[in-house]
Amino acid sequence: MYWYINFVIFIFVFSLNINIIDSSPSVPSGLSKKAERLYERAMRNIQDEKVRIQKELDEIELNRKNFEQESNKVQGLVDNDDLIRFNVRGRTIVTRRKTLLKVPNSTLAKSFDGSSEPLLYPNSDGTYFLDYNPVIFTRLLDQLRMFKPNKTILFSPPLSSTLIKPYNRMLEEFGLPLPKQSPNDIISLNVGGEKIVTLRKTLTSVPNSKLA
Repeated sequence: MYWYINFVIFIFVFSLNINIIDSSPSVPSGLSKKAERLYERAMRNIQDEKVRIQKELDEIELNRKNFEQESNKVQGLVDNDDLIRFNVRGRTIVTRRKTLLKVPNSTLAKSFDGSSEPLLYPNSDGTYFLDYNPVIFTRLLDQLRMFKPNKTILFSPPLSSTLIKPYNRMLEEFGLPLPKQSPNDIISLNVGGEKIVTLRKTLTSVPNSKLA
């Protein structure tokens, strides 16, 4: 049995080297009847395997072409000026698709560029529900609209100190860069019902304090 396995392996390697394409190859002369049968069986098995592999390759290529065609159709249906409607905790907010595509590879861009698997899905009425404070989402859209191509993307936090953490958390969930803190950032505080506005550097002037 061992010599038979070696013989089949030898025939397989030999056929690959000479690129056999004939489905009925001639049997080398000088072989015994038993060897001839083994040779013919091995050649048939090799040829069948080649046919099977070629069919699989053809199927893979067909699937690839079909996928490309479907992707092209989807991208052709995407218009950067399309209006996208969001339901943000009950408030309807409308923006253009191109605004959501300003930051490539973000959750918003991947959901609306037409070429990626969407990460957000519409409701039955066509709106996209977001569980965020409408104020911070509106601020995000306003900043996205202002961004210019090939420019550094810098988000700025809300003035209200109570909205900074929710805003930053929303940016993280959307895969967007967090704002860079500046000593000159304006911070709005509510002290006993009275609104007080000051600079960040004022609040951080005493290290390790609760305000800092």
